[in-house]
Amino acid sequence: MSEYVQNYEQSNSNDQSAKFDALKDIPFPGNKIEQTNENELRHRSNGEKAQRLMELSKITELRQNEEAFDNRIQELNRDGAYKYLMTLNGILRGVDRSERGVRSNIQVGEHMAPSRKVQGIILNDITESLKGIKDNHYRATLAYYTVNNLHLFADGNGRTSRAVYEIFDNPNFNLSGENFVHKTNLVDESSGHGKFERAHGIQSTMTAYQLARGILAEKWARDDKIDPRINEMNSRIEILFGETPDVYLTDDAENNLTPQEKKAINLAFHDGDVALLSLCRILKIKGTSDEVISDSIKTYPNDANKYMAIEVEKKDMDTGAPNEKSHQTFSGWTADDYRTFLEGFQIVQRDSQRTLNDIFSNPESYKRTDGITWADWLSKTQE
Repeated sequence: MSEYVQNYEQSNSNDQSAKFDALKDIPFPGNKIEQTNENELRHRSNGEKAQRLMELSKITELRQNEEAFDNRIQELNRDGAYKYLMTLNGILRGVDRSERGVRSNIQVGEHMAPSRKVQGIILNDITESLKGIKDNHYRATLAYYTVNNLHLFADGNGRTSRAVYEIFDNPNFNLSGENFVHKTNLVDESSGHGKFERAHGIQSTMTAYQLARGILAEKWARDDKIDPRINEMNSRIEILFGETPDVYLTDDAENNLTPQEKKAINLAFHDGDVALLSLCRILKIKGTSDEVISDSIKTYPNDANKYMAIEVEKKDMDTGAPNEKSHQTFSGWTADDYRTFLEGFQIVQRDSQRTLNDIFSNPESYKRTDGITWADWLSKTQE
């Protein structure tokens, strides 16, 4: 199977998605059974519509039978997952089919969502992982993290991830509650992700991926793919008020990279520990001197958590206007070196997700020093 995602919106071959049609086609019971009109639809909450979709597609019925629900999961594939998520997102947002679709490379704060290629790989991987995981609470937590990380949609990613969590975790799920309403007050920590995560006792998406990348970094260091000091490194990037200063490019890169490549590289360099792992990878490939590596990183205190590859707040990245340290870090880099960095960035995104999948698929292989599995720590199945 090609790793590139096909244009699934134009494909009619997927039987799993046949039930999911335009919002106006979703009927509600009333005086005239299974009939409705546009005016009635406008007065239904989006959550009620999403719940009705789950009823029509037999998910609510299947969810009452663990064996039947697992059998449905065994039939899931990448394209089916795309369609489920796209339809659910569209209904929760209140948009019809013509306005639905997925996005790639969306920048959310300091996080750059995966490219279309990596999205397809990740969705293919997680559908296979969900088949092997039998604990629905694990499935719920992993799916919640993945939907948030993919950030497939221009809006409503949080509502979609919370809905997916509920469907997996609760046999009596109901998508009509406040968790599935658009939150307009982003300053209020009681709304959106924070409130939901606290209520369900799960760690944040950021924490989950920091953990996964920390474990991946240790593995790469053992395999001599990156400098072994990776877990003492701190990304030297500073983002002030949403601004992303341009990464320094050598003359060869300026002259030979396309505008699209420059934009992608610049965004990638500003994505925290994903960028850091990719930078360490290319420095290792190039055989960069120890002096340059030492000057390109910042170390933690000795008591730093070894599983956190970077701090949440990034500081002091010398990638803005050309200066001495930028010249030193990128000395001799060609356009192809920057392309290798970008390729590595996508590899980090892919392998971080695979590590997180494995944490939930093989929990006994990933334990804290106190013996608790990282899967339980993330999902709080042990108190």
